[in-house]
Amino acid sequence: MNSRWGILVLLLALFARGAVAQATPPRLADLPKRAAAWPPAWAALARDVAAAPDDFETLALAGVDKLLKAAPTVDAYQRADMILAAALRHSLSVHRPAPLADNPRRMAQNALQERIAGVRQLWLELLGADAEALRLADTWLPATPDDSPLRRAIQQQWIGAAKQALAKDDFKSARGWLDRLETHFDDARNEPIRKALHERAVRLLKEAQGQSGAQAVRRLEETLELWPRLPEARDALERQKGTYRTLVVGVPALPAQLSPATAWTEVEKQTLPLLFDALFQPEILPAIGRRYRPDLAAALPLDSGPTSSLPLRRDVFWASGERVTAADVRHTALLMNKDDSTNRTGLWREFLDIPRPGTRFHADITRRQGLLDPLAPLTFWVLPQYYRGQELQRQDDADFAKAPVGSGPFQFVGRKLDAGKPYLHFQANPHDLRGGVRHLREIRMVAWSDAKKGLPTPLPELLLDAPTDQLPALKERGYTEVRLPGDSPVTFLAVNQRKPGLKTALVRRALALALDRQALVRRHFGAQRHATANGLFPRGSWASCPVPRVPAELYQRDLARSLARQAKAENAQFDWTLKYPAGDERVRGACEEMASALAALFGEAGIKTSVKTVGLAPAALRQALAERDYDLLYLSAEHLDDPLQLALLFDPSPEAARAGGSNYLGCEDVRLQELLQAALRHREFPLAQAAMHAVHVHLNDHMPAIPLWQIEVHALARAPLTAPQVSSRQLFSRIRDWNF
Repeated sequence: MNSRWGILVLLLALFARGAVAQATPPRLADLPKRAAAWPPAWAALARDVAAAPDDFETLALAGVDKLLKAAPTVDAYQRADMILAAALRHSLSVHRPAPLADNPRRMAQNALQERIAGVRQLWLELLGADAEALRLADTWLPATPDDSPLRRAIQQQWIGAAKQALAKDDFKSARGWLDRLETHFDDARNEPIRKALHERAVRLLKEAQGQSGAQAVRRLEETLELWPRLPEARDALERQKGTYRTLVVGVPALPAQLSPATAWTEVEKQTLPLLFDALFQPEILPAIGRRYRPDLAAALPLDSGPTSSLPLRRDVFWASGERVTAADVRHTALLMNKDDSTNRTGLWREFLDIPRPGTRFHADITRRQGLLDPLAPLTFWVLPQYYRGQELQRQDDADFAKAPVGSGPFQFVGRKLDAGKPYLHFQANPHDLRGGVRHLREIRMVAWSDAKKGLPTPLPELLLDAPTDQLPALKERGYTEVRLPGDSPVTFLAVNQRKPGLKTALVRRALALALDRQALVRRHFGAQRHATANGLFPRGSWASCPVPRVPAELYQRDLARSLARQAKAENAQFDWTLKYPAGDERVRGACEEMASALAALFGEAGIKTSVKTVGLAPAALRQALAERDYDLLYLSAEHLDDPLQLALLFDPSPEAARAGGSNYLGCEDVRLQELLQAALRHREFPLAQAAMHAVHVHLNDHMPAIPLWQIEVHALARAPLTAPQVSSRQLFSRIRDWNF
């Protein structure tokens, strides 16, 4: 028996009801009275076991084996179960199991538990597939460990019941038994039932294809009752009912990278929940703030220790048809931890242990230290262990990013053309059993640029990442903004501290203080809906240090000039590039104005300075950051007010500093590391908050990255879509709850 579950299973066994009506096994002292009407040999064994002062476990085991060998009847198995369970109950009550596996008392208790399972297995086999056997199987299953032979006996009972139903052409009952089998078991033993039901469903679908109206609807509904993972039937049913829906989503540019490791643009990141699942999904609720919703995990962890023991949902499948298992969770962690992987972090090196192999639907994740927010690191997207018949070797695999396989509510079909115009095509995941979006079978993403003349026809029901200046015109076209509380990402200039001049905090501070953020936001983004940033934390974040320790606005032109003059003592010339994402005129204009202001600042101080702006496509910008091929780079990030995320960004280890690692800034700041470690040590909120305030002050004094602003992301919906009640940056995270 698995040692991790040994004690738990032993205790649960005390409360598993046997064939008799008691809620728990009898106390050992009461056993003789309960056995008074039994045959003499059994009654004598009950008396002897109850009277034994110390070796009652051994006596019970030996006596039961002897009597069962002589007469293995149903009544005998019932009596044996009661004697063994009473002995186990008494043993656990008077002799607490020692931690050592070879402890004699522990060994006796394990032997009792294993013998109870063996007795019950034989009991079921003797009963055959009758109602009493099925009732006992239901009673015993919750307390039966995964590696027990009793589980296999229970599975065989259920398979027998399913086969009996198939023999009577009772396919609905057979489907019910298969559902139960697949909820609790998953191996080749269930395959004959699957095959029979699938063949029956395919026959029904063929019949429905030759019918119409109510007759076709009934036949298709019957088909899906027998085999829910049959997309042709689902599509045909929705078309017969006239409820087949295609959602058209307008985006600034069609996403090209659909893998969690390579997604870069706002739309690419927003698309990920359509395709992938995480163990837990973070949500921002107006009344309570941030919380976590189980996604692949079946429930929130109940344990408060260093190890989170996470049961996984058993009804989740990859779009390719295979089940999602704990092996996929483990493999994802291994890919995230790979030495040459892009976007790798120290998460699985410094803070979490790689999930241990265990049961197929159970992941044990151990934290190496306590965390203020222990579920935050468990929100990573889970990737399949196998892709196109081979083990996935990299999380940033180029082929996977273009044609991913996920477990989310939709699957990516490909890039297609409609009247010569490209669109991205997504279809409902045919293997999704978790209750897909009502009637929604397809999603098409189309590009648009102007609300008055550039919107596709027919109008998209949903628009993502709409520019602020387009909102009035879009509302005139019947769109309603999706707007609930939720922090916008903080935009900043990443500063490559490996480059000459940028290694010095004095130069970086001069850069930061020279930028008039309010004027820049007003001129290029529209000030009414956006905020300037005074740090890497969102405005109003729990981690943001209050004024005056950190100023509300960073722009201080006179101090910036003074710092620039001080920099002249060690610098004669600066030649920098400022790289930014091409395709957004607002960003281009802001970056060009910032480049001019920074060049002018140091030019006035007598330092010959050139700041050249370079617009790059998303993939090229991601590569420049990964390979450290930049001086200044326009970038957005979220959740940096999580001490763990901030520690990963400034991770001083060589693995993080190398190309592709999380410390793309090249920051080597010993004092910052001390402050971050202090923040990570505290799990009491006031102490953790004080530590993060100290981090904010230090970041303001040394400017390893230059905060700019928070640009609100706009999403708009129009009929027949009802605007979902989620943050505009988490639209697809609750797509199953949408209404069409």
